[in-house]
Amino acid sequence: FIDGMIRHHQGAVEMAQTALEQSDRAEVRELAEAIIAAQTPEIDQMTAWRTEWYPDLPATAGMQMGMGDMAISTDESVPFDQRFLTAMISHHQGAINMATMAQIHAVHAEIHQMAAAIITAQQAEIEQMQTWLMEWFGVEAVAQSAYVAQLDSPVRGLSAQEVDDLRQGHGMGYARMAELNNHPGPRHLLDLSEKLDLTETQTEQV
Repeated sequence: FIDGMIRHHQGAVEMAQTALEQSDRAEVRELAEAIIAAQTPEIDQMTAWRTEWYPDLPATAGMQMGMGDMAISTDESVPFDQRFLTAMISHHQGAINMATMAQIHAVHAEIHQMAAAIITAQQAEIEQMQTWLMEWFGVEAVAQSAYVAQLDSPVRGLSAQEVDDLRQGHGMGYARMAELNNHPGPRHLLDLSEKLDLTETQTEQV
């Protein structure tokens, strides 16, 4: 989550900086300033957490989820503000999707708190940008579904990463519920197979 969201926030800051340079509308420039002011400290905070919590872990590919648009369209036949708002709506929805997943799977309370803040702030900004798109350009922008990336997955309803986790017996966020209902997590059983003296057949069944 940290690796993916840092990269995602950096994309938002870059797009916002472009809007400060090219937008003719005070509302858009004000929004861009707010995005930079909010997300730059979050980048710094996540960078600090990354250093503190995972100092020896190499860079990851993030959460393997769609991030939304990471750049503003260069099609100059479309007004800049329209292109910026369209791209940022998609971008914000990507952040909300990632933050929603973090609320399910994250271990650190700090990540849960940041994820909640991201969802609240960026959903409000999406609604404002959708209003501007309709008022200024007569365009309706619909935020992309959180599940669109799962359409090409080997199993509908699971991302490719989740399918891989399932095949490896990872808890996928459900180990707590399983164990509280007297069902050990499969990954835990496999990790303790020698101590539990599991047979080859039992291991294969797990």
